[in-house]
This record gives sequence, C-alpha cells and structure tokens, in this order.
Amino acid sequence: SFFINSLCHYIGTTPYTDSNTAKDSWFMALLTFGEGYHNFHHFFQTDFRNGIKWFQFDPTKWLIQILSYLKLAYKLKKTPDFKIISAQLQMKLQNAKSRYKIDDSKLAELTRIKENIVESMKNFEDIRTQYNSAKKNLPKLKQLELSRRFKQAKIDFHYHLETFHVLLQNQNFA
Repeated sequence: SFFINSLCHYIGTTPYTDSNTAKDSWFMALLTFGEGYHNFHHFFQTDFRNGIKWFQFDPTKWLIQILSYLKLAYKLKKTPDFKIISAQLQMKLQNAKSRYKIDDSKLAELTRIKENIVESMKNFEDIRTQYNSAKKNLPKLKQLELSRRFKQAKIDFHYHLETFHVLLQNQNFA
C-alpha cells in the first residue's frame, strides 16, 4: 500500500488527466498487484477496473469479472469507451500544445477532429447497445440496417482517429 499512495504518484505517465499527480505504470502495476494504473483510477473513480486493456495486469479486475460471470457481482460500473478516448485525446492535445508551438487555427482543427472522434465513438457504442439489446426481437431488415449503421459508425471513428494522428505527426508535435 505504500507504493500505491507514493510511487504510483511519481512513476509513469498521465494518459487521462494531469489534474492530479497519479500516474499509470505497468511496472508499478506488477509491484502493487494491479493498482499501478493509478491515473485511470483517479480520473474514472467509479470504474471497477484499473487496467482497462485485457492484457494489463489487474488481478482485481479479473476476479471481479469472474464473479460477475458467476452472478456473485453485478451492476459493475464501467466507463464508456468514448469518455476514455476523449480524455486520452485531450491529454494528447494538451501535451502537444505545451511542447510545441501550435497556432490557434491548428489547435481549433485538432479540437474539432477530437470532438468528431468522440461523437463517432459514442454513436458506435449507442448503435452496438441498440443492436445487442434488440437483435433477437427485430425483423431481419431492421437487423441489417442496424448492422450497416454499426459498420459505418466504426468506419467514421477510425477515419477521424487516423486523421487526428496524421495531423499531429505531420505537424511534428506528436
């Protein structure tokens, strides 16, 4: 517990917020049995996970997930992906702005693209939820329409995300 409230605030990166001193570090996650993804934990406090990717060492997340499959844990709170991506992109914008000279028009364009990414991701998640909750009860034509909208939302998301990264790289402040 000493490492969690001390070293996890000094070692690592701040991919979600710089409004606190907490850091994310795979190395600290190993030393603290999964608590090393501290920046995520502080910014998205209601999420049951610390490491959000499947491969991130977070035994508590895995245990809680298994318990939910066994119906021993329920109503797990999980931050929507579009909020996580929004926080990550906001930090990339802040880092680019503080490290490199970015004129206001370029910053406005990057911000607009970030908003497009978040909106397309939110749309993607909404359509997926609609489809999964109603797919058995929908007529085949409606299922196909939702499937088409789902694929288009996914394409839109990837297009805007790639545009954001290409723009950052082309301006030499990625």
